[in-house]
Amino acid sequence: MRPALDAFERGMAGAAAEWHAAASEVDRVLLSEWEARQCEEMFHLCERVYSPAEAALRDTVATGYVSSDVVRAIRAVACQRSDWRGHPVACDRSASVLIACLSTALRATRCHARVVLAPQVQEPPAALGRAGLQRALAACSGAEPEPEPGLSRRLAAAANEAAELALICREAKAADGSSSPMSTPSGVLGSFAAAFEEAAAALCDGLARQFAGTHRHALRAASAAAWPACGHGARAAAPPQTPRGQERSALEGPCAAATRFLEETLDGGPALAARLACEALLRLLVRRWARRFCRGARRPAGVAAVLAQVAADEGALDRLAATWGVAARRASGGSDPVRPLREVCGILAAPQPDAEARAGAGRMEELLGVQQATNLAAAAAAVCSAAACPAGHRRGRRRAASAGAATGSPGRAAELPDAV
Repeated sequence: MRPALDAFERGMAGAAAEWHAAASEVDRVLLSEWEARQCEEMFHLCERVYSPAEAALRDTVATGYVSSDVVRAIRAVACQRSDWRGHPVACDRSASVLIACLSTALRATRCHARVVLAPQVQEPPAALGRAGLQRALAACSGAEPEPEPGLSRRLAAAANEAAELALICREAKAADGSSSPMSTPSGVLGSFAAAFEEAAAALCDGLARQFAGTHRHALRAASAAAWPACGHGARAAAPPQTPRGQERSALEGPCAAATRFLEETLDGGPALAARLACEALLRLLVRRWARRFCRGARRPAGVAAVLAQVAADEGALDRLAATWGVAARRASGGSDPVRPLREVCGILAAPQPDAEARAGAGRMEELLGVQQATNLAAAAAAVCSAAACPAGHRRGRRRAASAGAATGSPGRAAELPDAV
């Protein structure tokens, strides 16, 4: 009896091995077919979702951000990969499918972003009628053309979608274990997340330009020459003093308009898109503020009054940043769009303003550019220099600067270059 049982066990063992080999081959064939079909479906889905007809249809639906079919499909692929983690072959194929789908979605997102941003890059080819001629003349004179209706909503929808895809990549990267096929030194998912976030940031920059076109009156307050002048001589009456800590910022109106604009356009999108859009608006407001400061620095003023006004403006921008998550990002080591105002405060409070201005100009170049950073630092140092000089000496320096400008010699005009 025993020899017969041993022979039966040996036979079954061989059959089980054959069955496992056959099952593995079936898995390989099915997974290969699934991989090819999934990639093809994603390609056709991106073509359909980002087609002009589908985009126009989405613009006519009710407001409120809803994830697109592309986002839902990629999220489903990421969840499928998590479900198959115990099957090495299937997990490897799902990782390949996820990479291919993300690559297709990234290519489609960038193409869609170029299409959405096209009205801001160049004028559409239209007949030169009266309206087109007026817009062309306005552009030649330096005035911004009227924004295209509905462009803000399209920019916000595209930015929300790109930001959500970036969040999916980050979630998938965080869910990876050390044994996962996607845990590679190259950081594939991290690279995709950075690429989608870059696309979302470009769209948010376009959204900020759209804000500049639709809120000109609010931005004019940020560029107005509201400056705490101290008069042009010893007999000039002193201006009314505002109690310390109660200075009112000229940026409160633009910041309130920016908050309403973000609430209306983003409309429930991911927090990443809100933060990127707020950063773009903050950069816009800070550039406008820098131009105003450079113009105001040409008039004499007390350092304490200017420092209090700059601190009030900084507080208004910080409150806007805290509302939309930019302050938390700055606390974790991210960029600080409000840094130029902090640098100006440091220059005004420094015992050696000229040395601090040279150092601060280099730190502001990334946000303002070389020319505007240099102008802003020089303007802040000039406020300290003008406050340290008597009124008669200031008039003498202004006459010397005018004579220097006429003769070509360096003078006060060289110390305060025109703002960009």
